[in-house]
Amino acid sequence: MSSASGSETSGGAGGKKEASGSGSGGQLPSYPRNPMAGRTCYKCGDPDHFANVCKEYWEAKESNKPFVSPPLGTGRIERTMAPGSERRSLSADSYTVRSESDEMNRLMREYLARKEQVRVEKMEKEKREEAEREAEAARQEKARGKLEKEAEKKREQKERDDQLLYLVRMEIQRETGKKIESEESETRKYDRKTRKHVKTNERGETIENEKERLRREIAFLEAAEEEEEEDNELQFLR
Repeated sequence: MSSASGSETSGGAGGKKEASGSGSGGQLPSYPRNPMAGRTCYKCGDPDHFANVCKEYWEAKESNKPFVSPPLGTGRIERTMAPGSERRSLSADSYTVRSESDEMNRLMREYLARKEQVRVEKMEKEKREEAEREAEAARQEKARGKLEKEAEKKREQKERDDQLLYLVRMEIQRETGKKIESEESETRKYDRKTRKHVKTNERGETIENEKERLRREIAFLEAAEEEEEEDNELQFLR
């Protein structure tokens, strides 16, 4: 019985060895695990791939079309992400939010820069307009002063002419004993040709005509005085 049991024992051991040998020889080769398995794309929402290899996203980008993510369901979503992938998804989401915040800040800075530029341009325009108004006012003031000076010059010239006429009248009256019409006796006469009022004396002469007549009279008196002096010399010589 011992030999039989020994043979059974050895046979059993041999059978175990054969079983173990056949088992080790029949194992399948192991392959590396897919790193994207169980991951969810935050672009399209489909599992087992990342956003950088999302087919729908890149096709839309190449065709210059806006990519719209699918709406999230209101029901309970079965969790397909492996442990640790949720943390990476949150990091990606936070990066997206940060990128959007940076873009918003950039747009806000551009808006403020444009607003400041418009304000500066408006201030410069107002300064130019103010300078132009001041220059125009100065030009008008200068023109007004010039007109006033011309008017004052004409008034002074008229006063000198009136004084000269008065002296000439007095001289003629002294030499001839004739009464010369004074300026107070002058009347206004309407000139139909020029449509202006001109001053005339009792003889109907204007100031210029009167001046010319007085010059001729003075010249005549001077010539008469010279002839009288010559006559006196001739009489003295005789």
